[in-house]
Amino acid sequence: MKGRKMQRRSFRVRSVKPASPLSFIVALLLLAALGVTAWYLDMNDAPIPTIDADTVDAVAPDSGAETPADDSAGTSDETPLPTQPSYPTTIPAAPTALPTSEPAAPANPMSGFLLGGTAYADGSNASATEQKEDGSVTQTPDSTSMPAPDATVEPVPGPLAGVKIGIDPGHQSHGNNEREPVAPGSSETKPKVSSGTAGVSTRRNEYEVNLEIALILRDALQAAGAEVYMTREINDVNISNVERAQMMNELGVDVVLRLHCNGSENQSTHGIGLYVKSSGEGAAESQAICEPLIQAMGETTGSRTESIHIRDTYSGLNWSTVPSILVEMGYMSNPEEDQKLSSPEYQALLVEGMVNGLAEYYSMNPPARLITVTDDGAVGE
Repeated sequence: MKGRKMQRRSFRVRSVKPASPLSFIVALLLLAALGVTAWYLDMNDAPIPTIDADTVDAVAPDSGAETPADDSAGTSDETPLPTQPSYPTTIPAAPTALPTSEPAAPANPMSGFLLGGTAYADGSNASATEQKEDGSVTQTPDSTSMPAPDATVEPVPGPLAGVKIGIDPGHQSHGNNEREPVAPGSSETKPKVSSGTAGVSTRRNEYEVNLEIALILRDALQAAGAEVYMTREINDVNISNVERAQMMNELGVDVVLRLHCNGSENQSTHGIGLYVKSSGEGAAESQAICEPLIQAMGETTGSRTESIHIRDTYSGLNWSTVPSILVEMGYMSNPEEDQKLSSPEYQALLVEGMVNGLAEYYSMNPPARLITVTDDGAVGE
C-alpha cells in the first residue's frame, strides 16, 4: 500500500481483578453467621433477619467486575498496569439479634426411660433412675408404689388373729404331794402335781421336754396372730393342776393345750393321744377342737394317732370352765419316740400340727366375741 502511511491503532486493555483470599474468608464468615442465626431462630420459630443486596455489595465487592483503563495513558504501545483495588480493612460483625432464651435441645430418644429400680407385680417401680431430655440421670422414687417414709404398713391378720390360747407345760421340776379334789365338789383327791416321767433312751425329764416344746408353740401361735398365755415359763415352780386350770379360767382363754409326754409299761406303744373330759362346761367344744387337731398333728409328724380319749380323772381338765385338751405328744417309754421328742426337727413338726389344727377349727368357728352383727343382720368377724 504505497503512498499510504500505516495508521497505528492503540487498544484499551481491560484487566480482570483477581479474587483475593480475604474476600473468600469474608464470604465464608458471613455465610456461617447467617447459618447459625437461621438455626437458632428456626428453633424458636423467630423470623430470620435479612440483609439487603447493597449491604452485601458494600461488604464484598464483585471480584469478577472489570476495571476501566486509565484514560491518561494515551495511545502508548505500553500496556498500562491494572489499578490495585482497595478492600475493607475490617470485617463487619455478624448480626447480633440472637434469641434471648436457650433453644430446646433435640428430642432425646431415651427420654422418660426408667433404668433399674425394683419392679412390682403391678408393673410399678419403687425407685428408678430416669434419663432426662438434657442427658442427666436422676434417682426418683415412685410414690404410687412406695409408701412414704413415715407411713405404717398394716400387717395381714394371721389365721388365729384375736384367738386367746392358753398353754400349760405339764409338771414341774419338783412334785407336790399335797392333795386336792379331782373335780369341783368331789370327795376324791389326788396329789397336786408331780414331776412326770423320764425318757428311757434320753434320760430327760418330762417337765423339761414339755416346756421346751411349749415355748416353741408359744412363738408359733403368736406368729399366727393368737394371744398366748402360759402357766409357766421355767421349770422351778410350784403350781398345782387345779391352780393352773383356775388361772386360765380367769384369763377367759378360748382353749387350753396341756402339753404332756406319755408313758407305758409296754415299750412298743407309741403315738399321739388327746384327752378331754366327758361333760361339764367347755366339754363339747373341747371334743370338737380335737377332731382337726389330732388329724393335723398326724399329718405333719407322720406318727400314729390314737382315738380321742374321754376321761374324768384329770383334775386339770375337770376344773376348767373353758375348752381344755390334754395333749400327749408321744411316749417317752418308747426308745425311738423318746429320741424324737427331744429332736428339734420333730418338735417343730408337732408344733406345726397343733397350729394347723387350731387354725382350721377357728377359721370355721371363730370365738363369739370376734363375731359382730350389723344393724342389717349381717354377720362378720
